[in-house]
Amino acid sequence: MIKIDTDGPYHVVEHQDFVARFLIGRDDPHTTEDADVHVLLANGTRRYLTFFTLEAIGRVLARWKLSGEAGNGSYFWTSDLVIVARPGIPAMTAAIEELVRSQDIVSACQLIPGDDDDEDFLSDGQVDQIEDRAQRTDTDLDFIAQARADVLRLAAEVRRLRATPVKPTVTGTAPATRHPDS
Repeated sequence: MIKIDTDGPYHVVEHQDFVARFLIGRDDPHTTEDADVHVLLANGTRRYLTFFTLEAIGRVLARWKLSGEAGNGSYFWTSDLVIVARPGIPAMTAAIEELVRSQDIVSACQLIPGDDDDEDFLSDGQVDQIEDRAQRTDTDLDFIAQARADVLRLAAEVRRLRATPVKPTVTGTAPATRHPDS
């Protein structure tokens, strides 16, 4: 079990080989499916990466198909992307452990140039941009959840209507009609 601390907008995991600072917005740290992460390695270098699960990418593509973004959801990309099989900071931390162990972090994740101040990973403007992105994502997910609830409600209504027997009503006999050729 890993220990996840908070520091302002960050969820922080300290490991013997790195310190990872996760930006996840209002998501639950154990179920989040995407995160922007700054990793301070034991050698003092910093790396940046973005985690997504395949399911989260699928939801983004579906939303973009409706909104017309990215060729109507025909593609998804982000720099420094690492796809994880499971959601949550613990799964993402395990991925970082392997990226560090294998040294794939050098190729897969952007180096963040900077001074030796370990406390200030991002400028206030960058933090604001990331928080804005997280807020827009939360709003989009709220919209998707509401649309899904509406579709489920409509489907239930259709099922209810289909299950309701239709009883013919007889109000009398129909009047005789003359055929135009007679």
